[in-house]
Amino acid sequence: EKLMEMMALYCREGGKKLRRKCQEGLFNICERLAPKTTSETSTPLHIVVCIDESSSMTLTDEHGISRYVHVRRAFQAFAEDRAGKAAHNNDEVVIITYNLQAQDRTQSGPVPLTADMDAIIGKPSMGGTNFSKALELAYANFEKYLKNAGVASKELVLLFMTDGEDLYPSHSETAMNRIQRLLSKQGDYHLYVIGFGDEAQTPFLQRLAELGGGKYFPCSDGGQLVQQFEVISAEVSAPVMRSKSRP
Repeated sequence: EKLMEMMALYCREGGKKLRRKCQEGLFNICERLAPKTTSETSTPLHIVVCIDESSSMTLTDEHGISRYVHVRRAFQAFAEDRAGKAAHNNDEVVIITYNLQAQDRTQSGPVPLTADMDAIIGKPSMGGTNFSKALELAYANFEKYLKNAGVASKELVLLFMTDGEDLYPSHSETAMNRIQRLLSKQGDYHLYVIGFGDEAQTPFLQRLAELGGGKYFPCSDGGQLVQQFEVISAEVSAPVMRSKSRP
């Protein structure tokens, strides 16, 4: 309505000064009606990775490459892909390996994603599989990070990988529920559960991913594992869209 009034006034009046006033008014109205544009921002990541190091991870494929080596290589490729993007050079990672117990391989705190992941992850130490120990250690790390950071300045990511069956599923469900409640308070986060090999407990791993508010990826071999990490890298690298008015 206001726009129509200004246009009618512009047509009726011939004065130069008044025409300028009408033009300014039309410009201001059009500016307020202009569509929004978006700017892209990429947030650095705080990543917690849980890697199964039970006995079955030493099984080899037809090329003599163990599952543990496939996992290390796939994560190293993911790290190199992220580190190769200038906007992501502030990513940091905590590596947790687990069997019946869990160990923080980065005990002194998160390390840059540009660090030598092979050296940090090391070799499997054998034994059975207890998911809950790794998830409890992951929860403790996220809790410590958030306490120290106050408000999360990095986007939170959990990568949980296994090739076997959990000996204490109810404990793991409880631990995953706790992680979901903690991370969801911070807003957006990424959570991925990866089952590697044909013996992976797919129905339970799917449930764990759902409890965590994340996704489950099954991988039968090393090639699929690399592909899934490429998908994950693309998802966590997707920019956050922020609206702003067009200048």
